[in-house]
Amino acid sequence: MPRIEFSHSDTPGIIRDIDPFRLPPGVYSDVKNMVFKDARVEKAHGYAAFVSSPTISPCTLHFCPLNLKALWIYTGLDDIYAFDGTPTAQKITRASGVYTGSEDDLWTFAFLHGLGILNNGVDLPQLWSPPGLNQVLIDLTNWPASTTCRAIRSYLNYIVALDVTKSTGTRYTQMVKWSDAADPGTVPSSWDTTDATKQAGEHSLSDTPGAAIDCLPLGGSNIIYKEDAVHAQTYIGGRFIFSFQKLPLSFGVLGKNCIAQMPRQHFVATPDDILVHDGIQAKSVINGTNRTWLFNNIEPTGIQNAFVLPYYSRSEMWFCFPLSGQTVSTMAMIWNTAQNSITFRDLPEMRHAVFTPAIKQSSGDSWDFGKARSWETTFTAVAATDVVTLSANHALADLDEVQCTTTGTLPAGLSLATKYYIRDLSSNTCKLAATPGGAAIDITDTGSGTHSISQELAWDAAEFTSTRARVFFINETDDSIDEFDENIFTDGGSNVKSFVERRSMPFGANDRNGNPVVDLESVKFVQEIWPRITGTDGAEVSVYFGTQMKPDDTITWADPVTFTIGTTEFIPVFLSCRLFSIRFEATDSKLFEIQGFAYTLEPTGVF
Repeated sequence: MPRIEFSHSDTPGIIRDIDPFRLPPGVYSDVKNMVFKDARVEKAHGYAAFVSSPTISPCTLHFCPLNLKALWIYTGLDDIYAFDGTPTAQKITRASGVYTGSEDDLWTFAFLHGLGILNNGVDLPQLWSPPGLNQVLIDLTNWPASTTCRAIRSYLNYIVALDVTKSTGTRYTQMVKWSDAADPGTVPSSWDTTDATKQAGEHSLSDTPGAAIDCLPLGGSNIIYKEDAVHAQTYIGGRFIFSFQKLPLSFGVLGKNCIAQMPRQHFVATPDDILVHDGIQAKSVINGTNRTWLFNNIEPTGIQNAFVLPYYSRSEMWFCFPLSGQTVSTMAMIWNTAQNSITFRDLPEMRHAVFTPAIKQSSGDSWDFGKARSWETTFTAVAATDVVTLSANHALADLDEVQCTTTGTLPAGLSLATKYYIRDLSSNTCKLAATPGGAAIDITDTGSGTHSISQELAWDAAEFTSTRARVFFINETDDSIDEFDENIFTDGGSNVKSFVERRSMPFGANDRNGNPVVDLESVKFVQEIWPRITGTDGAEVSVYFGTQMKPDDTITWADPVTFTIGTTEFIPVFLSCRLFSIRFEATDSKLFEIQGFAYTLEPTGVF
């Protein structure tokens, strides 16, 4: 009696572009909310609300990779907010007024040596310096007046702008514009391409007509993606600073946020493929398997809202896209890079998402003014204006926490061993406040002696905690910011249907090596199936069996049979067919995993 084995050891996962009866064993023909991992297919993990009622309707979400504290940013049409590891967010919109972009003007985020830079292509680029919940954005310092760009990213010590519209109103869609080199922790001092003492410059990628869309470093170069080509920007120094080379790759990028870093490669969504490349050679991850199905089911009018999500902690790359009739992403194609398998899962109306690596962060830096100071600078005060003038060398920024000391008497209004916060900093002048962003301290005299301001951190008193890798996303259905959680199997608290299915299996015997042999002519009597299913004890999986006599016949599905994890070993089938189909399905909140299955059959002849 032949026993047909269906193993997951080398499975490519789901293949939708090939007729199911032509697929080899170990390959599934359809899936919903199941993922492949470590030679098994398992129920996809769920998500829960993190910021359940954001003050604004978020459009994009970004991670700011600080050394000791994780910060996230979400942008709306008018305002921008930031939050840390708690759901409470702080408004960081620039003081000069709200923003003017639309939902299609997607914000990008760049991080340059501790500085955050946001850009939506309509307003002036925004600087977050230093990043913090109490630090509002400002227009990017030294950026050319009345100039905008499609995207801003960082590369080495430079800021790179793409698709630039200058103050004259002329748009240069193929332009790459870069700043002068910046010292660590500082904003580039110039974008002036006419200043021979600076390294700022411009270059037009005019060999193809497409616009410059986005960029991401790879190896030693910055890879610039156009609509129809890919270029490498490489530092060479000297007069030209950078060289530009069109790479031998015959594609462009689908849109902003459609590129992700991989070891020595990029994962890229193009207008008609999903692929990886190393700058020289490219390889599709879906051609011949799921490419046709995928691009036939993407909504063309919502394609600008598709994006790539690298889920590094799971060895997965997600391409999130709107299904036909939708405007934002409602499905993810998931490529497991370790197993080289493809699957698909449903999404809520997901506008954007961001991966955050596991980091160590401080759970509350403690300040102790009895500890050694990290730096100190002298100051004088003017009673009439409350202005404090600092010595020329200082490292202060607005909202920094400081204390004051003196060799005599502090200016009236200030006290020893008291925390103050910098405000209204301009070069070497500022005011002091009792709370971050609070009213200026009323100084009524200049005091006596030499006064000093110092800033200090008791590093030995700081507590550090580890945090897991996290993925936050914008759930437009619930107007919330949600978080994926690998320990739950509900979507926003609701159970979801998960299934994996293999249709039209034509196997009738095994060859001498034990491999199933295709037999489209014989009728087989399927006797029993032995699923290898693990998971939560007591969890129930519905198993459906289907039969066909010809590949183009409609499948006749029998009523489901319940497989109880920890109890059931095999299921009697007793069905006759030429092609056999099977589906494993669950609708509860419990984990189940399938390592494969086997079924026994008896050929009954050719009819």
